[in-house]
This record gives sequence, C-alpha cells and structure tokens, in this order.
Amino acid sequence: MGDAAEQTDTDTGATDTSDPTLIGGDAGAGDGASENGQGGGQDDGAAAEGQGEGQDTGGGGEGSSDDTGSGDNDSEGGAPESYEAFELPDGYSLEGERLEGFNEFAKANNWTQEQAQKAIDYHASLQQQDQEAQSKVLTDLQAEWVEEVKNSAFMKSGDGVDANLGKAKGAVATLQGFLNEDMGDKAPSLGEALEDTRMGNHPAVVFALLSLAKRLGEDGFIGSKGFGSSKDSRSDSSREERFYGKDEE
Repeated sequence: MGDAAEQTDTDTGATDTSDPTLIGGDAGAGDGASENGQGGGQDDGAAAEGQGEGQDTGGGGEGSSDDTGSGDNDSEGGAPESYEAFELPDGYSLEGERLEGFNEFAKANNWTQEQAQKAIDYHASLQQQDQEAQSKVLTDLQAEWVEEVKNSAFMKSGDGVDANLGKAKGAVATLQGFLNEDMGDKAPSLGEALEDTRMGNHPAVVFALLSLAKRLGEDGFIGSKGFGSSKDSRSDSSREERFYGKDEE
C-alpha cells in the first residue's frame, strides 16, 4: 500500500487529513456572550488533529501472557507449555482476553513459538494495510472537496476565493457567538466540530456558510425587513424583532 498521507497534486495543492480544514478551527467556544460572535473571518485556533490515521493502541511493546512459564518449545516441536512474550509492531496491541484467546488458539493448533509469532506478524500487516487504505480514502475525499470548493464559480465570485472563505469563517464565528450567548461556558465549539469531522472542507457546508455570511448585517444579525437590512434601520429593535420581525399595530 502507498503512504496514506500521499496525495495527488491538484491546482489547490495536496490535502492531508492533518491539515486545517477550510473553515474549521477554534471560534471561541465557551467564552460567554460575545459581540454577536463576529470573527472577522480569522482562523482563531489551530486545527484539530485530522481523522483517518491508525489508532495508537499500544506502545510498540511486547504482548505478554498471564502464564509466562519458561517459554521453551518442546524439543520435538509443536506448542510449548506457555508462549513467550510476542514481538509486536508499533500501534499494535495484544493483551488481556485477546492475548489469552490467541494463546489458546495457537496451542490448539499446536503452533510453535515461531509459528505463532508469524501469525501475529501477518495479522498486524493486514491491519496496517486496512488503516492505510482507510486513511487514503479520507485524504483523497478531502482533496476532492477542497478542489470543488476552490474551483466553484460561487467561491470565485466577488472578491475571490480567499475573501469568500474569510466570510464563511466569519459566519462560523457569528454562529459561535450566538451559542456562547445562549450557553455560556457550556457552549461547544462549532469550529472544532468542523475540524474533527473534516466537514469544514465539505462544499455544502462552505457554500451554506458563505450564503449566510452574505445575508448577515454588519452587526451579525439578519435584518427584520429581510436579508441585508441596514444596521441603522434596526438599531433600536430587540434581538427577537431583528430575527422574527416586529408586529405591526
């Protein structure tokens, strides 16, 4: 299998699952009420670690059996009374009930220490190949999403891709501000969610946030008279009126 992090070059550059997403990041979650959550399109935090990499469930140490014994193979071959600690690759874990189950299986098949070790090595290589394949699928998908976003006419309109990405990030910050106002320190981070799930690169999410940003007023609110109403026309209105409109008497 090829390196899971390797990516085919496109006009937008290779995209790795460890790279920040286009609009994700820390948008100031849990900071309490903010000034309408305006983020100015800035990337307010480091990206969360990409998803799709193989889990490090073990320290690259050795599996050990509860029944250590001498570990000496019978002179005539076949399974020993107890198996010695097996050599394990980094990121591969074999312990507890799984180790006991493997020892029982190996002994039932009369495997020598060497045969049991080869079986572990083979299974570990298959697991690594699966992890690399899954990581590559995710990496390739991320690259396709980023290319679609940056090459879309919608993102190229107006001031261009970079400016529109900034507006989309600003919409994330605005929404985060609403969450902070409503939930205070308990508010989850919208930016981190976009990073952790890698949805900060998904075209539908980026396009939707840009659409929202274009309809937000300068103060971060949607006008009571429709999208794009001026700030001055509603300076004395309540937040509810700005969202839902004011009942006419």
